[in-house]
Amino acid sequence: MATVSNAILKAHYERARQSGYFREELLRDAGLDLHDVVTGQGRSSAEAFGTWLAALWRENDDESGGFFPNRVKSGTFAMSMHAVISAGNLRRALLRSGQFYRLMGDYLKIDLFEQGEEAHLVLNIDTPDTGDYRVYYDAMLVLWLRWASWMIAQPLILDRVNVPFSQPDYAEEYRYMYQCPVYTDQTDCRAVFNRRVLDSPLVRTPQDLPEFLSGAPGNLLVQFKPNDSVSAAVMELFMSAPETLMDQGLVAERLSVSGATLRRQLKAEGGSFQQLKDQWRRKQAFYLLRHTNESLEDISAQLGYSESSAFSRAFKAWTGRSPTAIRADR
Repeated sequence: MATVSNAILKAHYERARQSGYFREELLRDAGLDLHDVVTGQGRSSAEAFGTWLAALWRENDDESGGFFPNRVKSGTFAMSMHAVISAGNLRRALLRSGQFYRLMGDYLKIDLFEQGEEAHLVLNIDTPDTGDYRVYYDAMLVLWLRWASWMIAQPLILDRVNVPFSQPDYAEEYRYMYQCPVYTDQTDCRAVFNRRVLDSPLVRTPQDLPEFLSGAPGNLLVQFKPNDSVSAAVMELFMSAPETLMDQGLVAERLSVSGATLRRQLKAEGGSFQQLKDQWRRKQAFYLLRHTNESLEDISAQLGYSESSAFSRAFKAWTGRSPTAIRADR
């Protein structure tokens, strides 16, 4: 049974209580224990959490659960999906979703930037008071990333995530939410991934929407299941066994498939071995520059570059910034 940290439920409970939305019977009817939720200790059923959120939003006609100054009327997310389903590719879908929510008000701004080989999905929430909005930033970012993956029917593998707040009590969930390094206390909330994904065509159609929307958006927020794609398995292998980075045949052997099968599987997911290798290098380089004092020469060698100058050129092509600039910002 999938479970979720009660620290997340506690954050939603506290906001519902502050907004006058909380009713104990809704929590109880969903199969949740009030004491566990109030204390934030332990874990609860993800399905029960989703059921409670859906009931909370429905009863109060507010898909924000009280986090925004004005209600986000029930059905808003569904209408946004109808607005983007014909966008053609993921880039236009993300841009169109940002335009849709701007029409709804200034409480949520979604922007998309491209720099070097990176795409940056940036969220800005207009917080009306000094309450704890950490869980809602995470909820909105997870929601956008998961519907994006659903629209293109392929995994959205992230390089890194920035959040504009200190580490929350539920930080252990980040490895399931994002499966990448998460940097706290940043200037904004953003997810960074390979910009080539933006060209991916939308494979879902209006006929697919009713089934998808029957459980959304709640089901997208609570099902923190690890990415089980072949691409994710390759990235995990790079992390646990760096010696596989240069050898596609060795990766295929470790995954118990032939080289041809691995190429075919990665192509079906919209990628290639070289693209995943470059993405891992970019992710690892960013981490080492931010979290260690290792020299550029040592980092270059770890990532398979014979010279630090070659690494610096590649890094600037990836991110639009130099390694020294990233290190200076940490």
